Amino acid sequence: MKIKIYKIEPPNESWYWIRIITDQGYEGWGEFFGGINANAAAQIIQDLSATIVHKDPRNILDCMDSFNSWQLINMKTNHLIATAWSAINQALWDITAQMYKLPLYQLLGAYGNNEIPLYANLNKGLRNDRATKLLQERAVSALHDGFQMIKCTPFDEVMPNSIFPDLRAGLERLEAVFSNVPVSKVAIDCHQRFHRTTLTQLLEYFSTKEESPFWIEDIIALDKIDEFVEIRSRFSKFRWAGGESYCSINDFNRLINKHIFDTIMPDIRYCGGISAAKIIIPLAEENGVWVSLHNPSSPIATAFSAHATALSRYKMPLEYPYRTVESRQEATIPAEPVKNGKYILSHRSGIGLRPNERYIKKYGFEWGEGKWTKML
Repeated sequence: MKIKIYKIEPPNESWYWIRIITDQGYEGWGEFFGGINANAAAQIIQDLSATIVHKDPRNILDCMDSFNSWQLINMKTNHLIATAWSAINQALWDITAQMYKLPLYQLLGAYGNNEIPLYANLNKGLRNDRATKLLQERAVSALHDGFQMIKCTPFDEVMPNSIFPDLRAGLERLEAVFSNVPVSKVAIDCHQRFHRTTLTQLLEYFSTKEESPFWIEDIIALDKIDEFVEIRSRFSKFRWAGGESYCSINDFNRLINKHIFDTIMPDIRYCGGISAAKIIIPLAEENGVWVSLHNPSSPIATAFSAHATALSRYKMPLEYPYRTVESRQEATIPAEPVKNGKYILSHRSGIGLRPNERYIKKYGFEWGEGKWTKML
């Protein structure tokens, strides 16, 4: 086996993909998270390729043994290492499903539901224009396109040391959305920007509404999560989501056992890939916690997330980055199967799609010798 590593930069976005090629000619794809240090993650993946080069890709545990046998806990919770191994894990599952001539979700023994409901993340598509009117228009458009709900991040100017008047601009954005979209179809991502006092004031504000938001997400820094327990008990009417930054099964197990969130949000790009997701999802549901994978991602991670979501007993929607890249449908062959707010899993083997080589050449860079080189 050999590994190739790519950075794809269509307008307004950066995606990071790996391709594992077997001696038999199978190709598996995976996605890693470049938001921390993409160069370091790419180099780690390149270095790790030596640990799997002579192994059978169907023996995924054997290929992952270098990671699974580490005894130092902090090695497994390092985001750079976690995202490197998660990308490799995805690609190995893609290859394995192809070799068995099965769609990944069928190989995993999923429930048979091949239509995965989606919700529209509006944030990434509005990074360059935070106008309230545009947010309002996108929210209406997403529901019209069939998405189950929308998610917005109205408080990105707020900092943990802010006071309640600093929330005014964010509340105005929300009210503009609420004037056109039912409150119950709006999820609010707080990006850990609140402290105890401002969060309490925000929840008191929401308590005046007849309906509650679909969920309130990522409200406080995870190292202060114990402070949230008391707040949650006071505002029991709300649904809470979080945990997107965790990157190990142990982290999610602790989160599940504490019942801090109603919905947890593993990210396939750094939670440990498919091998972790297929454990976390049933573990959470067995303990009364719902799962909605964190997925502001490219068509590659979205495909893996959709296949993993098919393992869920519940109909929690999967995150989808709404209108972020105009050429997104050109990125893969076949085009990403999103219709009427649902991801339609096919009967094609593996994840059911492959990156378009023309797209890679147009927008891609390949990692090697410590640098990114433009594709020719």
